[in-house]
Amino acid sequence: MKVNRVLSLVFGATTGVTLHEFVVGKGYKQLWKRDIPWVTVESVYLLWPMDWLENLLDEVKAMATPGTVIAPAMWGADVVHLNPSNETIVSPVLHYRSIPSEFAEDLIKESGIPKYEWSWLMGHVHPAFYQMALSSRFWRQCSRRPLYPLRVVPLADWMTLMLTRQKGHDQVMLHNQGAGVSTSKLINTWVNRAYQSDFAPIWPLFSPDELLEIGKDIWVVPCTHDSPLSRSVLASTGLPWGLWTGSWYGVFRQVASGDGITPNVNTFNAGLVSEAMPNNGSSAISNIGMHGLLYKALMKVNGAMSYEEAARLVLNQIPNVTAGYSDDQLAMDPEEFAKRTIKGTGNLGLALYAMVNTIAMKCQEGLMKAANALGVEMPSTVAITGGFAENPAILQALETHGIKAVVPPFAGLATQAGAAAEALRRAGLAKTTAEALKMFSEVELV
Repeated sequence: MKVNRVLSLVFGATTGVTLHEFVVGKGYKQLWKRDIPWVTVESVYLLWPMDWLENLLDEVKAMATPGTVIAPAMWGADVVHLNPSNETIVSPVLHYRSIPSEFAEDLIKESGIPKYEWSWLMGHVHPAFYQMALSSRFWRQCSRRPLYPLRVVPLADWMTLMLTRQKGHDQVMLHNQGAGVSTSKLINTWVNRAYQSDFAPIWPLFSPDELLEIGKDIWVVPCTHDSPLSRSVLASTGLPWGLWTGSWYGVFRQVASGDGITPNVNTFNAGLVSEAMPNNGSSAISNIGMHGLLYKALMKVNGAMSYEEAARLVLNQIPNVTAGYSDDQLAMDPEEFAKRTIKGTGNLGLALYAMVNTIAMKCQEGLMKAANALGVEMPSTVAITGGFAENPAILQALETHGIKAVVPPFAGLATQAGAAAEALRRAGLAKTTAEALKMFSEVELV
């Protein structure tokens, strides 16, 4: 097998979709970045533009030349509903942000199963992640087809089907959606009994090392969950702890291979879940918040501002470790939050500083909760990836709170680089993600 090029196709939850080209021994470049043209229905829920997605996948396939591996990845919440007779998609295709939190809370209450047990039954996937069961129930309400028989599969597996014409399930995505695991009793009884749905796995499972050939010397890695790929870059540092950042941010703790963490009341209260990783790895993670959107909203409140300009404004503020925002403020709509904050302070630099400091404090609190729940010592040094890894103001604020953040290579491009590294590992060019990343580490961005 001769591989000299990887096309990393990555869907971000709020940042659209990018295609990066990694050339072994030479470097990488971004080929394009596009916004996803969501369709909003009555300002209630979002729809996936499926024609647009099919055209995009066809375009990427057409760009593959001999020696190319296409490595697609996306967030871990969206599913498609298929007609069981011919496995064609039954509209609409919802985005995970369509599901109101109140709907999810009511559905969990309706089940009569406590949140902790719900999480345990779903393979220790936190209910707030809105996985298959929640998405499917909301789909039935929106589509007004309450008794329609369905097959429900991850959108990622459907994307693999479109790229390769091969049906199968990515094991990492299945686990992280709370499906296809031995403890998915909740889906197989309560949801399935009521609505005659077949939830994944309905197709064969792809192996952890599988590459799907779609042409002479052209392969596809089954589309997988973007977060584990990003966190594989954290793990490449050798540090057991990490912070992953972006619109969402949270805590990462690498654990022994296998089932990962043992769920209990302490891990649930700390928001920890067990995440499958590439190459049969495991990690314990906790979502801290989606406050990156608030930071971006503050940057835009008075017009366009670069991340570098915003960081300079923050670094010019007198350090004040007490500056921060309340949970009520953080729960506001980002644009409304930004307008009210600037109106109240009149100082954009101070407002940005308070946001940065709030994020740093939330990270410290998250690390402490996770360490206590896992019964280990809280770390003072962690790896960091994502947008905040390139933000000197965030790094300084973390250090103010006793956390030294180590920035690995490709930290700001962790998902794309992780996808490329995993492709090289599967192709046999590297034994580990860390080894694969070294193939690009001394090459500057093209």
